[in-house]
Amino acid sequence: MPSGSSSPGQLTLHIERRLSAPPAQVFRMHSEPDLFAQWWGPNGFSVPSAELDVRVGGRYRIAMQPPEGEAFSLSGEFREVDPPDRLVYTF
Repeated sequence: MPSGSSSPGQLTLHIERRLSAPPAQVFRMHSEPDLFAQWWGPNGFSVPSAELDVRVGGRYRIAMQPPEGEAFSLSGEFREVDPPDRLVYTF
């Protein structure tokens, strides 16, 4: 989230990176579960399932499997969806 858009006392992480790909392709890689599962997570981790309801107020749930150990899930809510330029979500 950009500076100033979070609530007081709330942690915010803003990640920005320039990629050599068209914005529409990058957005698809973040919003289509099958594509998302191909790249998400640290090296060696897999994504057994990814549920992405990419709309304002929609939720996501990502199951991650480390190379050793039990699978765990991450979840959150999409706050801003402006294809293909912007995707803001809680974590």
